[in-house]
Amino acid sequence: MVFFVIAQFTVASINVALFIMPSISFAKTKPREFDLKNAMSFALDASKDLRTQKINLQIKEFELTTARSMLLPQVDILSSLGVQRNENSATTSYSSETKIQATQTIYDNGASLTRYESVQKSIEGAKLTVKLTRDKILYSVLQELVNHSILILQHRNLIAQKERLIKHGGAIERLYKDGLRPRRDLLKSESEIGRSIIEIQGLKIRIDRSRLEFLKLIGITDSTQLQTDKISPIDTEDLDKLNLSKLKTNEISANTLATASSIYKTQKRIYDQEREVLESEMNLLKRQKWPEINWTLGAASGTTDYWQTQYKFGEIKSNQIYSTLGLKWNLLDWGSREAAIRSAAARIQLSEITNQSELQTIQTDYDGQLKELELAKEILALNKKSLDNEQKSFEIFEKDFRMGKASNQEFLNASRDLMTIRDSWVSAYFDFLLRVAKMKYYNGEIYEFVQSL
Repeated sequence: MVFFVIAQFTVASINVALFIMPSISFAKTKPREFDLKNAMSFALDASKDLRTQKINLQIKEFELTTARSMLLPQVDILSSLGVQRNENSATTSYSSETKIQATQTIYDNGASLTRYESVQKSIEGAKLTVKLTRDKILYSVLQELVNHSILILQHRNLIAQKERLIKHGGAIERLYKDGLRPRRDLLKSESEIGRSIIEIQGLKIRIDRSRLEFLKLIGITDSTQLQTDKISPIDTEDLDKLNLSKLKTNEISANTLATASSIYKTQKRIYDQEREVLESEMNLLKRQKWPEINWTLGAASGTTDYWQTQYKFGEIKSNQIYSTLGLKWNLLDWGSREAAIRSAAARIQLSEITNQSELQTIQTDYDGQLKELELAKEILALNKKSLDNEQKSFEIFEKDFRMGKASNQEFLNASRDLMTIRDSWVSAYFDFLLRVAKMKYYNGEIYEFVQSL
């Protein structure tokens, strides 16, 4: 608690005011840093899509319990309390009845069994959908983090470029003062330094925008956390430890061909189960056009007691075994059942068109990725070779410049070429990583692959 005393002095009087203000402490939100693994864990926990699919699975399991119960005997306890007045006497008797009743529906045109089988199939599809949703989230997070990592490494390359230019500019300035270099070389060097600084600032804006997009993707919505949380990028040095560039893509291709695209099979299984459920519902509607036969078998046991009568308590007992056969045939429904059947058939056709289109998209993408995987590895190897050559070339230009054999412009061009090929190599490296990850995703192995990174 903080006390403030304010005194006001005048000629006539002295006024003293006491103010009491509670001390308020603002707790700062501790910034977090997300790497690939904890970002994916956070994304899976925060994902509304994944949570929705898991809840949908729970609902299906509850529906299965309900559908199963319709196939099992129903046991009820019935109790009643009543008042009756006898016609031959002026007395009023009170009665109570309690009995246990068990009933079992033997046949109901297959409606209960059809519902049970439909829900059972929908549960299988819901489980597969949960796994597919999880894998899509994992791949999306990896893809976004790769894009962010490319920007980070490009920023490092620009920083290295600026440091080279500053070092070179210092040498140019000394040579200019000694009269060994023209003023245009000095101005050109300063211009290149300024250019690199502008590019660095522009890249910082892109990096921060990428950071915000990544944090929103994994499910962070708090504005304070969005401003403070950080991202740990994937570094090529970390990937070198895994020998990613030495992966045998022919083995990846063989494994993928052996599984014939696991995701394609999984998605097709989901669509097939959806179709079977729709067909079961349509068949149930068709059976409703025929007479509905309902056969119920039941048993009941209980006592009936009357108060204020000559019967003793529990003296009147009843045991019943009964069987009921019901027949119902709706002769006129004004076309409602036929319309429902045609509507169900149309839903099946619509689902078939949509599902076939999506499966074709998956297959086309899968075939394209398979063909491009080996090419991506070749591009990565070529970029690595070019980077090694460019590094050696730059070192030669640097020596030639110091010996006066190379011009200022040639040195600046060599420095920028080195930065460009480094950026190209980084892009090729992460492009290969994403293609391998995509094939793992198709194989249904993306979760295990991410854990190995």
